[in-house]
Amino acid sequence: MSLWYVLQSSAGAITSFDEGEFEAIKWLSPQQVLAEPADTLDPHMHRFTRKVMSVVACGWSLSLRFLLGSPRA
Repeated sequence: MSLWYVLQSSAGAITSFDEGEFEAIKWLSPQQVLAEPADTLDPHMHRFTRKVMSVVACGWSLSLRFLLGSPRA
């Protein structure tokens, strides 16, 4: 099961992450997320991204960036 949350924040507000769980983190635009090969992300990330983008297309004013973590092996 995946649980995701939509939050308002700036990229500079994220100053640390759980280095025991993730090797690295990075911010991506929705278009960059969809350009990533599906097998390199959570299996449902593309679907989630398209759903969030559809909300924006309906007129909601959101500036979207996704924070993705690279899990440790």
